[in-house]
Amino acid sequence: MGTGRTDEGLTVVRSAGSPAGVGDDAGSVSIQAALVVVPALFFVLILALQFTFAWMAAAAVQTAAENAADAASARDGSEAEARAAADRVLANAGYATITEESYAIGSELVRVELRARAYQFLPVAWEVVGVAEVGVEDFRSSEERR
Repeated sequence: MGTGRTDEGLTVVRSAGSPAGVGDDAGSVSIQAALVVVPALFFVLILALQFTFAWMAAAAVQTAAENAADAASARDGSEAEARAAADRVLANAGYATITEESYAIGSELVRVELRARAYQFLPVAWEVVGVAEVGVEDFRSSEERR
């Protein structure tokens, strides 16, 4: 090996057989691997984020359904109170958008079913469902429960 010129105290060392950068392809394998691995890692990261948002949306929608059923289960509970309770929960969560809602208020049972679309990174519709059933209270009105 020969030594090249010296600039500001640095010595450049080169192989005697070839000029700098010519015929040296040792780094090309790592560049090719990076071209495959880095996009794959980004895809795995985005997929993990998508599953996380779907899981959080499912939890938020289930909580909204339970709160809605609880609000409607009061002696004088109504669908409007149930809808308002569900909207309060989902407005704070922000992980899902309601696509379909069903409120069945009977004399003994309240059933709430909410379907929502989770926030998405990927162009795939992630629908989550929350269902809650609660018995109707005979003794306490919605004013007394507050």
